[in-house]
Amino acid sequence: MKKICFLLMTVLTALTGCMFAGRSSKPVKEYDLALLGKPVPQQSFYISSFSSEAPAKHRMLYRKNQNIIEQDPYNNWIQRPENMLSRYFRQMFPLTGGAQISGLIEVRASVTAFEIDLTDAEAVLGLYVTLKRQNVRKSFSLNIREKVSARTPDAFAQAMSKAAWRAGEAIKADVERFAAAKE
Repeated sequence: MKKICFLLMTVLTALTGCMFAGRSSKPVKEYDLALLGKPVPQQSFYISSFSSEAPAKHRMLYRKNQNIIEQDPYNNWIQRPENMLSRYFRQMFPLTGGAQISGLIEVRASVTAFEIDLTDAEAVLGLYVTLKRQNVRKSFSLNIREKVSARTPDAFAQAMSKAAWRAGEAIKADVERFAAAKE
């Protein structure tokens, strides 16, 4: 009787493995932010490294309501949001040849939100930005919401690219005001 039970369990285990062997797993897609305009060479500020308070890491986050956020296991960002955004802003505002970092305004930021709000169909980018020159600092929050054309990862990446571009423009305007206030 024990041999029959053992044989039956072995056969069932083998059949179960064969049933699922033909299925392939869903491929993981990776997304990046698109630079939406031409870079603006400048020599008044530099982008320092960013940090993050957002739970995003590499996975796309979908806010279903105020208390529920789902992580997408099949759609990821190519980098963590803080690294992707600092790289994005360095590409958006490259330093002109020969510019020395000393004496320039330092731009630091912490990512506070990097998600899609499914209720309002918007990509949400939150940043806490600090501008620093010598011993003078100015900090402010940016909360940018950009409508998504569809509730898909592709539309999320497109809308987040627009939000990042708008954030870059806002940061540049604040840097210019900060520089003018010092002079």
